[in-house]
Amino acid sequence: MEYRVTELAGMGICPDGTSDYTAKIGEAFSEDAENVVYRFGGGAYSFHASSGVKCEYSQSNTDVTQSEKTVSFLIKNRRNIVIDGNGSEFIFHGHLQPFTLDGCENITLRNFTIDWEKPIVSECRVIGKSCDYLDVFIDQQLFPCRVMNYSLYFDIGDGELSELTYGDHTVYEPETMTVAEGSSNVLRIKSVEQLSSDTFRLYNNEMLRRDRHPKLGDVIVLRHNKHIHAGIFAENCRNIVCENIVVHSAGEGFLFQFCENVTCRNVKILPNRRAGRLISCSRDYGIQVSACAGEAVIEGCSFHGLQDDPVNIHGIGVCLKKITGEKSLDGEFARSGICNFRHWAKKGQTLRFIDRRSMKYLGNAVVSSFTLVDMANFRIETEEPIPAAVHSVPSGAVAIENYSCSPEVVIRDNRFGSGRARGAVVMTPRRVLIEGNVFESAGAAIVIAGDALLWFAVGASDGVTVRKNTFTDACRLSEYQYGNAVISICPEIQKPIKKHCYHRNIKIEDNVFMTSDVPVLYAYSTENLRFAGNRIFRSGRRAENTGTEWLIRTDSCENADVGGNIINGDFPFPVLSSENCTFADTDIER
Repeated sequence: MEYRVTELAGMGICPDGTSDYTAKIGEAFSEDAENVVYRFGGGAYSFHASSGVKCEYSQSNTDVTQSEKTVSFLIKNRRNIVIDGNGSEFIFHGHLQPFTLDGCENITLRNFTIDWEKPIVSECRVIGKSCDYLDVFIDQQLFPCRVMNYSLYFDIGDGELSELTYGDHTVYEPETMTVAEGSSNVLRIKSVEQLSSDTFRLYNNEMLRRDRHPKLGDVIVLRHNKHIHAGIFAENCRNIVCENIVVHSAGEGFLFQFCENVTCRNVKILPNRRAGRLISCSRDYGIQVSACAGEAVIEGCSFHGLQDDPVNIHGIGVCLKKITGEKSLDGEFARSGICNFRHWAKKGQTLRFIDRRSMKYLGNAVVSSFTLVDMANFRIETEEPIPAAVHSVPSGAVAIENYSCSPEVVIRDNRFGSGRARGAVVMTPRRVLIEGNVFESAGAAIVIAGDALLWFAVGASDGVTVRKNTFTDACRLSEYQYGNAVISICPEIQKPIKKHCYHRNIKIEDNVFMTSDVPVLYAYSTENLRFAGNRIFRSGRRAENTGTEWLIRTDSCENADVGGNIINGDFPFPVLSSENCTFADTDIER
C-alpha cells in the first residue's frame, strides 16, 4: 500500500516548545484523505486545553458525570493513517485528552512522548509524623499547589486546578522506589494546612502507627484530578497499533473500548526522572482494554509508579431488566462507570446469558438490533428466541455478556514495575498467553477474576497459559482488591454450584517466584488447573503484616494439578491448603 508522507513542518507546525499547536493540528487532521503518514520534525510541541475540541464520550470505568472531553488530536472515521512523532515530545496543559481515535481503521501511532508541563499526579516526601498528621515537602517547581478551604489544589496548567482526593494515596520506599509494605491506600486525608511555601501538614482520618509506613523519608504519590480521560483513547476502531510511545503523565495511559485488534508494543509508562519526578506518572490504568474483539497484544512494555493496574482487560457485563417478547428484551448498564455505551452490541454479535448467583451460563442469542434508550437503559432484538433457561431465573438475577466483544490476549516480555494496584488483570473467555514478564506489583501480580455483582467484569476463562515469568518479592506486599496471592484466580460467586467451576483450563508453568512469605497461588472455582514446573524461593525480604497461612490455596477446584513444583526455603506455614477440591497431582519437591 502506498502512503503519502505529510511533513507537518511544512504546515507551520514546528518544535519551538512554547506555541500552542492545538488549532493547527486540528486543521492538519481535518482532511478526509487515506493512506497518509503525518510526520513531526522532532522536538517539543505544546497543546492547551483552552484550545481543544469538545467531544462527548462515555469511557469505561471513568467518571461519567464528565462525559464531555477536551481533545487535542481528534482522528475520526479515518483509514490507513500513521502519526509518526519522530521522537517528539508532546507537552499538554490542563484537563484534556491528548489523542482520540473514533471509528477508525488501520491507525498507527509511534515514536513520541506524552507529558504534562505540570503533571496531573504529584508526590511529596515525609519530613515529620505524628499519630494523626504527616508533614510533607512538596517541590513547588515540580508540583505547584496551594491550600484553599482546607484542601490542597494542584496547578496542572492552562489556568486549571486539580483537587487532592480524599483517599487512594500510596507510599513508596525511597531506597527501592517500590510500594512500602501494607501502604497501598492507607492514607485518608481529611484536611491540609500549609506550613510554609513548600511544606504542608496532611491530617489523616485514621490514626497513624509509629511502626508502620509512611515513615520519615518515604515518598507519597498524591492522587488528584478525576478519572476522566486517557492519554490515548480509541473507540469503535479496528487494527490500532501504538509503538515506541512514552507516557510520563496522564489520567489513564491507553483506553481501547469496543475495538477490534489492538497492539501496544514498546510502550513505556514511567515517571519523568529527567524532570525530577521519582514516581508519579499515570493516575489510573496503564492500558485498559474494555469489551474489545479480535486480539489484544501487549509486548515489550514497561510500567512503574502507576496508581492503578498497568494492564486491565475485561468485558462489560450488563443486567437483563425485562423480557419484552419472544425475541426482545430491555436491559440496563450495571454501574455508573460503565454506562451509556452506544457500541455495546451490534447486529450479528453473540450474547451469553449468565445466572448472576451461580455465574452459570444459561444460553446464547445473536443480536438483531441494539438501541440505546438513555444513559442507563437499552433495548435488544435477537435473531432467535431468548433461551428457555433465562425465563426460569428470577427477575434481576440474569447478567448478559457480549461474547463477540472478548479478545484473545498476548502479554509478553513486559516489566510490571511497582505500583499501587495489581499487575495484569485479565478476564476474557478466549485464549490468553502471559509469558516472559517480570512482575513487582504491590498487589497481586496476575488476577483472573470475573463477577456480575460489583464490577460486572465478566469473562469466564477457558485457556489461560502463564509461563516463564519472574515474580519478585515486591509482589503482593499490600492486600489490594483481589490480592489473595501473587497469582489470584478469584471469581465472585454468590451461590456456587457444587462441581460446577467458573474458570477452566488455566496452566501456570515454568515460572520463578521470589516470595517474601506471601501466598503464591490462590485458585477458586477452577476446573483443570495446572500449577506445575514452577520454582518458588523464600527470599530474605520478610513481609510482617500479610497474615499468611499457606503458600498455595485451592478452593472448589476440580481435577487440579499442583505437583512437580520445586520449593526452596523453609516456609513457616503449610505449602498447600485446599477445600472442596479434587486433584490429579499434589506432589511438591523440596
